[in-house]
Amino acid sequence: MIKIIFILFITMMINFFYISKAEPSDDLHFNAWVAYWDEKSGIDEWQKINNNYESISFFGAYFDKEEKLFIPDEFLDTIKNTEAKEKYLTIVNDVDKEDKILFKDIEILKDILADKKKQKKHAEQIISLAKKANCNGIDLDYERVFKDEEVAELYLDFIKVLYKEANKNKLNLRIILEPSVNFKKYKFVRGPKYVVMAYNLYGTHSKEDGAKADINFIENLIDKMQYLPQNKGIAFATGGCYWTDKDKRKFISTKQIMQVLNKYDKIPQRDEKSGALFFDYEDNEQNKYKVWYADKETLSLWIDKAQELGIKDIFIWRLGSNEMEYNFNK
Repeated sequence: MIKIIFILFITMMINFFYISKAEPSDDLHFNAWVAYWDEKSGIDEWQKINNNYESISFFGAYFDKEEKLFIPDEFLDTIKNTEAKEKYLTIVNDVDKEDKILFKDIEILKDILADKKKQKKHAEQIISLAKKANCNGIDLDYERVFKDEEVAELYLDFIKVLYKEANKNKLNLRIILEPSVNFKKYKFVRGPKYVVMAYNLYGTHSKEDGAKADINFIENLIDKMQYLPQNKGIAFATGGCYWTDKDKRKFISTKQIMQVLNKYDKIPQRDEKSGALFFDYEDNEQNKYKVWYADKETLSLWIDKAQELGIKDIFIWRLGSNEMEYNFNK
């Protein structure tokens, strides 16, 4: 009898685990970014849909030449004056050297995260800046970190320090991660929400043209994400990218894409694997372009797949210069 009860118990637990993992969430939580270089358009879009989004993230705060974090003044005013259920300040490892900007610089992180004292000081600076901006949350978006083992270990230590300081100050913390990170290899502290970017399958880094994400990419990424702590979300991107016959690649907003479609009288096709739209055209100087982009239907397809695989926290990069309202609760 004991053996039968034990078998029944194990069977029940297996079924519970399978159902919990396989069933999609009943509700989704939507979040979006607004960037400082397109703040007016981003805020205009936000004001139309904010009641259906859980949070807005302001991108962002970065470093000056003295290695001090700052927010552009006008953007700081925008953050303070924007009403939202939850407001997050995004911290990035870009460095303004005045004559140029270093994007996703890991050398600066080697210095500011070099030891416990520096880590604590940096955490306090981030907390102070978030409070100054009247935010109740922080997005830590340090990229290329895991391409250097030394920086990766420092970064993982720093996440613990920042999470502790954020908790003290009643601030939420989210860690933004690139999809290329080997989540299985590292031990991520429990507590923060981990948000993985699902939008670099093809892009400015790839000579081959294609969608920023497709279903197979999303499935594989969410499978990799099983090694992250349970508090996690996924980010999808609006807009698209173009490739030229002169090997130039550039991100392009959906608003700009609509202008190109109208100017050159093009009708895009929809790709079966990704749900993304694509077309090609030739400009007046005989330059040839290939364009791939996501519309609301594309993003809805990606979101449905994430939900099916158990992810309920959805993040949109980004609001601003889009051809429509990205309101997925309608």
